[in-house]
Amino acid sequence: MSFPDYYGKNLNALDECMLDDLVVPDSGGLALVLNRYDRFSDAIHNIAADGSRTAEVVLSIFAKAVRYHMLFGRRLLILVQSDDPKIEFGRLGGVAAWWNHREWLNKNRGL
Repeated sequence: MSFPDYYGKNLNALDECMLDDLVVPDSGGLALVLNRYDRFSDAIHNIAADGSRTAEVVLSIFAKAVRYHMLFGRRLLILVQSDDPKIEFGRLGGVAAWWNHREWLNKNRGL
Protein backbone atom coordinates (compact mmCIF):
# COMPACT_ATOMS: atom_id res chain seq x y z
CA MET A 1 0.00 0.00 0.00
CA SER A 2 3.08 2.20 -0.29
CA PHE A 3 3.10 3.45 3.27
CA PRO A 4 5.86 5.95 4.12
CA ASP A 5 9.24 4.90 5.53
CA TYR A 6 8.20 6.05 9.00
CA TYR A 7 5.32 3.52 9.08
CA GLY A 8 5.56 1.90 12.53
CA LYS A 9 4.34 -1.58 11.50
CA ASN A 10 1.76 -1.91 14.28
CA LEU A 11 -2.01 -1.51 14.46
CA ASN A 12 -1.89 2.12 15.60
CA ALA A 13 0.38 2.98 12.69
CA LEU A 14 -1.89 1.08 10.28
CA ASP A 15 -4.85 3.10 11.55
CA GLU A 16 -3.04 6.41 11.06
CA CYS A 17 -1.63 5.51 7.66
CA MET A 18 -5.00 4.32 6.33
CA LEU A 19 -6.38 7.79 7.10
CA ASP A 20 -3.46 10.09 6.39
CA ASP A 21 -1.10 8.32 3.99
CA LEU A 22 -3.19 5.98 1.85
CA VAL A 23 -3.63 7.57 -1.56
CA VAL A 24 -7.23 7.19 -2.71
CA PRO A 25 -7.62 8.86 -6.11
CA ASP A 26 -10.44 11.39 -6.45
CA SER A 27 -11.28 9.87 -9.82
CA GLY A 28 -12.32 6.24 -9.67
CA GLY A 29 -11.17 5.46 -6.15
CA LEU A 30 -9.25 2.48 -4.80
CA ALA A 31 -10.20 -1.13 -4.15
CA LEU A 32 -8.29 -3.41 -1.79
CA VAL A 33 -9.01 -7.13 -1.98
CA LEU A 34 -8.07 -9.37 0.93
CA ASN A 35 -8.09 -12.99 -0.26
CA ARG A 36 -8.21 -15.92 2.19
CA TYR A 37 -8.66 -13.71 5.22
CA ASP A 38 -9.43 -16.83 7.24
CA ARG A 39 -5.80 -17.92 6.77
CA PHE A 40 -4.56 -14.58 8.09
CA SER A 41 -6.92 -14.83 11.05
CA ASP A 42 -5.80 -18.40 11.81
CA ALA A 43 -2.11 -17.54 11.46
CA ILE A 44 -2.41 -14.56 13.80
CA HIS A 45 -4.40 -16.69 16.25
CA ASN A 46 -1.63 -19.31 16.28
CA ILE A 47 1.09 -16.81 17.20
CA ALA A 48 -0.82 -14.59 19.64
CA ALA A 49 -3.41 -15.29 22.29
CA ASP A 50 -5.62 -12.45 21.01
CA GLY A 51 -5.05 -13.27 17.34
CA SER A 52 -8.68 -13.55 16.30
CA ARG A 53 -9.28 -10.19 17.96
CA THR A 54 -6.35 -8.75 15.99
CA ALA A 55 -7.89 -9.90 12.70
CA GLU A 56 -11.12 -8.17 13.73
CA VAL A 57 -9.28 -4.97 14.70
CA VAL A 58 -7.61 -4.87 11.27
CA LEU A 59 -11.02 -5.07 9.61
CA SER A 60 -12.33 -2.34 11.94
CA ILE A 61 -9.42 -0.11 10.92
CA PHE A 62 -10.28 -0.69 7.26
CA ALA A 63 -13.99 0.03 7.90
CA LYS A 64 -13.05 3.28 9.61
CA ALA A 65 -10.83 4.26 6.67
CA VAL A 66 -13.65 3.60 4.18
CA ARG A 67 -15.96 5.98 6.05
CA TYR A 68 -13.22 8.59 6.52
CA HIS A 69 -12.34 8.75 2.83
CA MET A 70 -16.04 8.83 1.92
CA LEU A 71 -16.34 12.10 3.87
CA PHE A 72 -14.04 13.69 1.28
CA GLY A 73 -15.75 12.14 -1.73
CA ARG A 74 -13.07 9.47 -2.23
CA ARG A 75 -14.17 5.91 -2.88
CA LEU A 76 -12.29 3.23 -0.95
CA LEU A 77 -13.69 -0.26 -1.33
CA ILE A 78 -12.36 -3.16 0.70
CA LEU A 79 -13.47 -6.68 -0.20
CA VAL A 80 -12.71 -9.53 2.18
CA GLN A 81 -12.82 -13.13 0.93
CA SER A 82 -12.67 -16.20 3.17
CA ASP A 83 -12.63 -19.92 2.47
CA ASP A 84 -14.11 -20.56 5.94
CA PRO A 85 -17.92 -20.54 5.70
CA LYS A 86 -18.17 -20.14 9.49
CA ILE A 87 -15.90 -17.11 9.84
CA GLU A 88 -17.52 -14.31 11.78
CA PHE A 89 -16.46 -10.99 13.18
CA GLY A 90 -18.34 -8.66 15.44
CA ARG A 91 -19.26 -5.15 14.54
CA LEU A 92 -16.45 -3.60 12.54
CA GLY A 93 -16.14 0.04 13.44
CA GLY A 94 -19.71 -0.09 14.73
CA VAL A 95 -21.11 -1.65 11.55
CA ALA A 96 -21.96 -5.31 11.02
CA ALA A 97 -20.07 -7.20 8.32
CA TRP A 98 -22.43 -9.02 5.95
CA TRP A 99 -22.09 -11.98 3.66
CA ASN A 100 -22.71 -11.22 0.01
CA HIS A 101 -26.22 -11.99 -1.21
CA ARG A 102 -25.21 -15.32 -2.78
CA GLU A 103 -23.75 -16.59 0.49
CA TRP A 104 -26.25 -15.04 2.89
CA LEU A 105 -27.98 -18.32 3.73
CA ASN A 106 -25.97 -20.97 5.59
CA LYS A 107 -27.01 -23.59 3.03
CA ASN A 108 -25.33 -21.52 0.31
CA ARG A 109 -22.07 -21.70 2.29
CA GLY A 110 -22.30 -25.48 2.64
CA LEU A 111 -23.51 -25.40 6.25
